[in-house]
Amino acid sequence: MLCEKEMGSYIVPDGWHEADFSFQQLYVYSKEKLPAMKKMDNISVIFGKNPYPQEEHQLFRAAIIKQLQPKLKLLNNPDLYAYGSMTEKGIVLYVFEVTEEDGALTRFCYLVGDHRFCMVQESNYDHSEDYSQAAKKLVHSFEWKNDPTISDKKEGQV
Repeated sequence: MLCEKEMGSYIVPDGWHEADFSFQQLYVYSKEKLPAMKKMDNISVIFGKNPYPQEEHQLFRAAIIKQLQPKLKLLNNPDLYAYGSMTEKGIVLYVFEVTEEDGALTRFCYLVGDHRFCMVQESNYDHSEDYSQAAKKLVHSFEWKNDPTISDKKEGQV
């Protein structure tokens, strides 16, 4: 299912449910309808702006790591695995995987644009391959929409 949002578009599996918190630029997806206040597998997508131009994406990565470190201290013996690459559409991608002692996985995938980002968070408590595959498909299908308040052009380009 193609999801078109204000800052970009992406694909989620057909039949999945969307909880729309668009007033916060947040969208949550799950195979089942999301029950209130229950910890369950889900994929969330949030859009935001950042102060960094595209060519300085490493500074954005450093800012993410700085924000993540205190949160890791709140968890019981977490493992962190991080890497960077490009999506199939050529977008800078930083991935931070946090595995808790009980095996719960939270994967933060940051798609980095010029002064903007899309964060795809996979919360996978039940070790479901469906959620991992859906998150990967979402990330690699993502495309930015043009935002008139943000220029994707590099300095000096017309």
